[in-house]
Amino acid sequence: MQSIKKIWAEELIDYSDEEIIAGLNSCKTKIFPPTLPEFLLLCRPPINPETAFYEAITQWENRKSFSDHWSNPAIYYAASKIGNDLSFITYDKIKFRWINAINQANEEIRSGNLPNKVPERLNELAKPQEIKISKQKANENIERIKSMISGLSERKII
Repeated sequence: MQSIKKIWAEELIDYSDEEIIAGLNSCKTKIFPPTLPEFLLLCRPPINPETAFYEAITQWENRKSFSDHWSNPAIYYAASKIGNDLSFITYDKIKFRWINAINQANEEIRSGNLPNKVPERLNELAKPQEIKISKQKANENIERIKSMISGLSERKII
């Protein structure tokens, strides 16, 4: 039994707590306990590319209003890579590019180059026409920048 525990521990070492919890929760619907390969698939179920594509379209739009919920961070990263083409190209036309983006995102997550979670959406900066500043403050800022630039040019940095 100890060697079995050791094998399972070695195989699950790169899995996140969330993935293992998902695997354990999936076991609740099984009649028999899973084998190790079955459990690994329960922890990290394969992504259906077409389903993921339509999720990406929906969640990409929801992200604008801070209401996105991604089932897998790889879908988010693939959507980020594809960008606005999600909204304009049909799945049939983008299928191979999309599958490549999903596979690449999965690999980047597994290798630790990307976090295994969707990054928080940050607030956008205000549009220039929405920024209110007095003329006096604007002139002070301009003079401050001029003095910074002249100081740099005197040091031969510019």
